[in-house]
Amino acid sequence: MRRLGRRSAVLVGVCTLLTSRRGLAGDDDLRAPFGLTWGVSSDDVRKTGVNLAADPSVKDFGVRFVATNLGKVLSDTEGVLLSFGFNDKLWRITTYGPTVGPDPSGFEVVVRYRDLAASLAEKYGKGVETDQLDTQMFKAQNEYVASLQQGRAYRYTSYRTNSVSVELSIRANDMKSAYYLIFFEYIPGAKQFQIDKKAHEKDAL
Repeated sequence: MRRLGRRSAVLVGVCTLLTSRRGLAGDDDLRAPFGLTWGVSSDDVRKTGVNLAADPSVKDFGVRFVATNLGKVLSDTEGVLLSFGFNDKLWRITTYGPTVGPDPSGFEVVVRYRDLAASLAEKYGKGVETDQLDTQMFKAQNEYVASLQQGRAYRYTSYRTNSVSVELSIRANDMKSAYYLIFFEYIPGAKQFQIDKKAHEKDAL
């Protein structure tokens, strides 16, 4: 009886340890940027003191809000957008930096892009970068932003973990001004969003 009791105690201890580890891993998986949590509702976000203003300009990702008064942001954050899909669960976060220009070479924004790429790599692992330059119309060094604006060049780095995908890119406002853009997606939430989107579109027909 004592032997069985000891074994039971050991099994209970091991199960508790594994459950604890799974719980910690789950907490890490749900930890989103800017002090947020993946999968929470818009009301839950508001309860943390974040201000949410409806943003109907883009409907590609379901219900979206402009978020202000976040506890954590980048030093040069210009804006943060939170997408809650069709079931009011946070699954996508977009943030962007200030417009930098006039700087047709894009030098300043590229420096910031590299800094952010290094920081993201520390958290999400080594990214995969795509850096396509224009070889025809806008190929001079001082035409880089123009090539971005015209869609003849693009630069972005993608990161992926088991639960989150991230993309950092450089975008152009006009021929001489550019900014950085980052979006984070909670992978389980993104999969659910695609399912909900199909159902939503079917109901609309």
